[in-house]
Amino acid sequence: MNRFLIFGAIAILPTTAVAMPFFNHFYNESGYSLDVTNSEDRNYRCRTKYDLEYMEDGKIRSQHVDQTLTVPAKWSGRLVSFPSTARSVLRTYRYDIVCD
Repeated sequence: MNRFLIFGAIAILPTTAVAMPFFNHFYNESGYSLDVTNSEDRNYRCRTKYDLEYMEDGKIRSQHVDQTLTVPAKWSGRLVSFPSTARSVLRTYRYDIVCD
């Protein structure tokens, strides 16, 4: 019985929700894209880090990306598009986004 009371007390304690933009990353034969949706009334400054492997001229190449971007308030759209020319992106790895 005491276990249920403790669980119930913990379940109804107020919590703070951490809001941040929603990110969707994907890749296909035309490249890598990072789309974002920010439903908040504030801008976010986000640091994105990831590595890409892609085919270029029949060779596998890689590129490390580490950049800081601003996501405007109430904005939705494409934040990153790699590359601007069509290359075959094989995979992304070590993907990380942190916003404040």
